[in-house]
Amino acid sequence: MVKGECCVWDLETGDLVWRPGAASISWSEHGSTVALLVGGDGDDFELRSWPGRERLSRCVVKPWACCNTYVTLSPRGDRAAVLWWHQTEGGVNFVELEDDAARHLEGEGYTTRETNCVQGPTFSADGKLVAISEGFPW
Repeated sequence: MVKGECCVWDLETGDLVWRPGAASISWSEHGSTVALLVGGDGDDFELRSWPGRERLSRCVVKPWACCNTYVTLSPRGDRAAVLWWHQTEGGVNFVELEDDAARHLEGEGYTTRETNCVQGPTFSADGKLVAISEGFPW
């Protein structure tokens, strides 16, 4: 494995199943799609079918600084949340998923300019809420 790359293993056999060259991977609730962050700084969001891996949609999710590091899909299947961080800041951006089209919802995320100690995001079970944690490196 290369630093900063996610891979998929079969838990029963231990075999490497897929090496997509992505910074982060997240499955949909029913396992029929997978979200990926690909590209130099994880700026490209892709939604692919599973297990076929055909690309269903793509959009650019560019944070105002540096690198996207983690993606998660809403249980509703209508949103994805993308965590990013930089030297002294971090936050979350959102992607709208509608009819297999992905669109970065610019201006609807959250940014802290005081710390890059952010974790998550995670969606509530009904997909109405999203949470991230923000801390300070004491």
